[in-house]
Amino acid sequence: MGQPPRSSRPRPFQLHEWLILPELHRVSGHGQAIQVEPRLIDVLVYLADHAGRVITRDELMDAVWGEVIVNEESLTRAISELRRILRDDRSAPRFIETIRKTGYRLVAPVVAPAPGVLSAATALGVPSAATAPGVPSGATAPASPARAQDLRTRLRRIIPLAFGAAAVVIAILLLRPTTPRAPIEPLVLTSVPFTTYTGEETRPAISSDGTRVAFCWGGPEGENFDIYVKQRNTEIPLRLTDDLTYESNPAWSPDGTTIAFVRRLEQGAGIFTVPAIGGVPRRLYLGEHWIPGIDWSPDGKWIAFAERSSYGEQEPPSRIQLLSLETLEARPLTIPPPGYRGDTTPAFSPDGETLAFLRADDLGLLDLYLMPAGGGRPRRLTRGGIELHGFDWLPDGRGLVISSMSTGSLSLWRVAVAGGELLPLITFADWAANPSIASQTGALVYEDIRFDSNIFRVTLSPGEDPLHEADPFIGSTHWDSEPEYSPDGSRIVFTSKRTGEREIWLCRADGSRPEQLTFFEGPLVGRPSWSPDGTRIAFEAGPRGYANAYVVAADGGTARAVTSDEHNDLILGWSHDGIWLYLASDRTTDRDGSGQLWRHEVDGDRAERLAISACVVAKEAADGAHLFFARIGEPELWRMPIDGDEEEAERLPIALEDISNWAVRPEGILYVELSDAGPLVKLYEFESGASRLLGQLPGLCQPGLALSPDGGTLLYARTDHRSVDIAVCDRLAGLW
Repeated sequence: MGQPPRSSRPRPFQLHEWLILPELHRVSGHGQAIQVEPRLIDVLVYLADHAGRVITRDELMDAVWGEVIVNEESLTRAISELRRILRDDRSAPRFIETIRKTGYRLVAPVVAPAPGVLSAATALGVPSAATAPGVPSGATAPASPARAQDLRTRLRRIIPLAFGAAAVVIAILLLRPTTPRAPIEPLVLTSVPFTTYTGEETRPAISSDGTRVAFCWGGPEGENFDIYVKQRNTEIPLRLTDDLTYESNPAWSPDGTTIAFVRRLEQGAGIFTVPAIGGVPRRLYLGEHWIPGIDWSPDGKWIAFAERSSYGEQEPPSRIQLLSLETLEARPLTIPPPGYRGDTTPAFSPDGETLAFLRADDLGLLDLYLMPAGGGRPRRLTRGGIELHGFDWLPDGRGLVISSMSTGSLSLWRVAVAGGELLPLITFADWAANPSIASQTGALVYEDIRFDSNIFRVTLSPGEDPLHEADPFIGSTHWDSEPEYSPDGSRIVFTSKRTGEREIWLCRADGSRPEQLTFFEGPLVGRPSWSPDGTRIAFEAGPRGYANAYVVAADGGTARAVTSDEHNDLILGWSHDGIWLYLASDRTTDRDGSGQLWRHEVDGDRAERLAISACVVAKEAADGAHLFFARIGEPELWRMPIDGDEEEAERLPIALEDISNWAVRPEGILYVELSDAGPLVKLYEFESGASRLLGQLPGLCQPGLALSPDGGTLLYARTDHRSVDIAVCDRLAGLW
């Protein structure tokens, strides 16, 4: 094995506008100095030593990692991070070119730096935030120079910086601004575990002084979720409730003496309080529905909560209400517009003047809104959030930390109140959700979620017992899901996080030869779907902050955007002739709750809104004559003529208990039915009008249900391991 190149003391060199200082592990340019992880410098130096030559992946791993045993994922991450630092574009590289199925080549000329440039750059230090002279503790790090592109595009490549469990934050960029609206580089947070119990610890809420954390825990077996409090530097938490019903959403009183929480009741839910040192819970409010989120006002006089209203259809929207702790009377604060699914998760600003909350549209997509705490017109702060899992205010009230699926996984972001600008926060968690911030100290806690989802295979034998054991088929130590067979059954497309970010992958029908098909390196990517002729794959991706539709050749190449406007288009599938893509879209502007199903030409600009109200799941029949559709919150499956309207639809005798897992087959509808024994896969046959059992799928909980064209093999995704712990970060320097 070769030796890492850093032992040879390589000299500085220049790549276009960037000056590389290998001994200092530093890259300088664009008015900034970036401290780089040593292994990244090793990779860049080796490529520079062999500039212009194609370096195989094996050669590069041998030279850089030496005797250390690593997989190709480490090299892929290193190349992705170098591209981010150098502002390189994989599709039109100025620095590092990917040679498909081979390796990499440095295409930029390598030149020796001029003496003046070298001396100036060497003198530019990059101290840490804790030791930087003249930078007070908690001061905001200046931003980098402005770039002429949209903020969401600038944030599309957020690559984790860790290369192992021992990796710690090596650098915080101290950059000089040239404009007050300059783009901001990611901020890396140093977090440590706060809880590591068996089971799942969820919904953390930190006290205002940062000394205690309330959370919901179901115990080692996850049998009964109760409210607990854990103090810093102690291992055993204090159990505050022991009721047999589900309890969640703890919220601290301003003085830290009491905790409010939500308890599920036989009919509806209630808001309760309990002393933080233990005692008898007291009921404050009884509601008819579940209460998704509560918060205590800073003056201690009000509790804001979310609850479904009594008006509306089968699924009335939720709204924010204020509960007076003096009279125990509640009054509504928000009224969601028609077509919206409701408002949830209220949170008072530190001064109590503003209330933040999440509002879901008719597709279930969430955005953050602000409004006066006493009532008034809400202001939308974020757009195209795709998926939001909790938020909290920063102590100065000028920003919030949110958990968002703006990239390929749930991660934390700082959003500014003034203009909605986003700053990515790197935590090294697989998924980071439900942040909570101490109003006095700024300490942050959040859910550190880790899970491994793999694709399993079940072989079906007609005429025999349909229940068979499932075996692992496509898997890694990261998230693998959303499989789909090619029309000829020879290949399988699926979504995977095995490179660290969600990308589209291909493999053979036997699971061999996995090959990465997309290289977005950061944004949300998923829902792959084969074209009817098997030559292209459609999927959705969000490099601009919105989920747009893309297509890519099944044999590889550059992905092309089919839609690119500022709205979300979720892939539902192809038309039988390959001309159209069906989309669940929020592009409708009248917000009347109708017509959310669209179809868009794959190779043209024509788009049509179909006459189905609030339809978000739809698939075309194999013959192109009918369209099957369903709506979120409604278990029925409907069929209508492709050129008809909703009045002509007929309801099929199918209960879609898992609305994300069903497929149209020439002979019928493949769907999932829940039972005490576990999820069952059934086939509704068009000819007989009856359903028959195909198999049992233990552990089904991820999108992705695929039947091979010959009907003999079924693929599905399931989570084999999941853990939810609480992590704590004591310093949010640069955020407030």
